[in-house]
Amino acid sequence: MNTESLKKAIEKMVVQLPTWREDAVIHQYEDGSYACSPRSTYDTVSREHDVIEIYTCHDLDDVFPDFGTDPRDVDWLLNELVVLASLEPISTAAATLGSIKSERKAKTSRENGKLGGRPRKQL
Repeated sequence: MNTESLKKAIEKMVVQLPTWREDAVIHQYEDGSYACSPRSTYDTVSREHDVIEIYTCHDLDDVFPDFGTDPRDVDWLLNELVVLASLEPISTAAATLGSIKSERKAKTSRENGKLGGRPRKQL
């Protein structure tokens, strides 16, 4: 993983996102380099190149309150994205976590059952 390129993309997001009137998208190109672009630019690039969307952010506060005010914030997000990249695909990871049994899940399930079970979908 090209962490230096990813770090530069995050730094660009911190500086540029407040000036954009749309989401920021950090994406990876075929060559392994990373970039940060407004959503509209990413949509155009993704039609012309094989790119992977890595992270989307509407507002810096979406990351956590006051994100970008401390120089260590960039390194924190970099580490988070590196960890995410090393994990299994999200659907596989979610399925694995969902299948883990715990006393807390069993208790919550019993409490929901007492209330009539899963609520019906409102159409």
